[in-house]
Amino acid sequence: MYELIELVIRPETAFGTPLKGDTIFGQFFWQIVYDNKLIKKDLNELIDTYQEKPFIIFSSGVYKKENGWLLPRPALPLHFFENIKEEDCFKALSQRKEKKRKKFIKVKEDFLIDVKEENLVEKGVIKIFRRVRNSINRETFTTGEDFAPYEVEEIWYEEGTRVAIFCLYNKEAISEDSIKIGFERIGKVGFGKDASLGLGKFKVEDIKIHPLPEIKDYVYTLSPCLPKESEIELKNSFFNPFIRFGRHGGEFAVSRNPFKTPIIMADEGAVFKLKEKPENPFIGQGIKEISKVCKKAIAQAFSIIFPIRGLSYEGV
Repeated sequence: MYELIELVIRPETAFGTPLKGDTIFGQFFWQIVYDNKLIKKDLNELIDTYQEKPFIIFSSGVYKKENGWLLPRPALPLHFFENIKEEDCFKALSQRKEKKRKKFIKVKEDFLIDVKEENLVEKGVIKIFRRVRNSINRETFTTGEDFAPYEVEEIWYEEGTRVAIFCLYNKEAISEDSIKIGFERIGKVGFGKDASLGLGKFKVEDIKIHPLPEIKDYVYTLSPCLPKESEIELKNSFFNPFIRFGRHGGEFAVSRNPFKTPIIMADEGAVFKLKEKPENPFIGQGIKEISKVCKKAIAQAFSIIFPIRGLSYEGV
């Protein structure tokens, strides 16, 4: 029922919003609202069943490399990446600061994340610039008497960078072609904040079909998610908290209340021990009742999961 594809995109401008999986889902969902021909089923049916049976799940953007990817370093204590002999403890501790700078881990095309120090990578491919803007009076189109500058962040990718976004989708609800069309439209208009100012533009360069990963006891998450208690063992899991202060898009962006209810999730890169092997390679849930102005609004708190090896930890 589910198929896994990889969308490879080439950023053409700076981005005002990070490529987080739940944000990608939100912007893609608006493409479906605007054009119901992109889906094979009734939109209301897909919304009503999304909490338990998601028709589509997006990963956060990861860096595409030859024969693999660079993913955020798993949210594990650093000693998990060390092969320490008893006499090397002092040496290992003295190098801990150096290891903290290595924010990424190399992953090959088998999707198996191997927790080894040699797989950690320090260098990223984005730079954050802060640009100063000034508030404009929309009636006079001037700054007015009150000079009110403010700072915004822009995310710039190094030239030649390719970003991969994984997508797990139900073939009975949507097709690969429809996903490509939706992404091409987003790339032309711009993704996220300040798209009207020219930010967030990209080109879809390739789409690859991948076999579903073989899930093991420990898994790695590719987007912010909210696992269910029945899915994971918390005492054997590691994650960084992430709070999504969501905001509406489309016509609701200018409503009387454009903000959604905040959601606390585990950020991408979380490591969870599963209570039992899932039928499909994802965990989490869909979140409803997050809006005061749109009762049908939903949020992606699912994540695609990859297997992770090299762990033998059993509690503290």
